[in-house]
Amino acid sequence: MLAQQQQLNLTTHAQYFITSIKINDRRLTTMIDFDAIDNFMTKALVERKEYFTRKKLDAYNLMIVNKNLLFARNKRVNKETKLLSIAI
Repeated sequence: MLAQQQQLNLTTHAQYFITSIKINDRRLTTMIDFDAIDNFMTKALVERKEYFTRKKLDAYNLMIVNKNLLFARNKRVNKETKLLSIAI
C-alpha cells in the first residue's frame, strides 16, 4: 500500500492527489479530488489540447464551493468535451 501511496502522491489525510494521466494518448498532470462529483477542465486546456466540444443539452450555472462559502461566478456551463479516453 505504501508504494501505491508514494506513486500517486497520496497521504492518509489527502482530499485530493496530483498524478500524471493520459487523455486521448496525450500525457498531462491532473488533480483528482476525492469529494468531486463531476469532472472539469479549463477552457484553455481544451483549446490547447484541441479536444472536441459540443453544446450541453442541459446548461447550468457554475457554482464554486470554498469551505463554507458557495457562490456563482455568473458563468454558464454550456459546452462539454466529447467522450475522452482517460488512463492513469
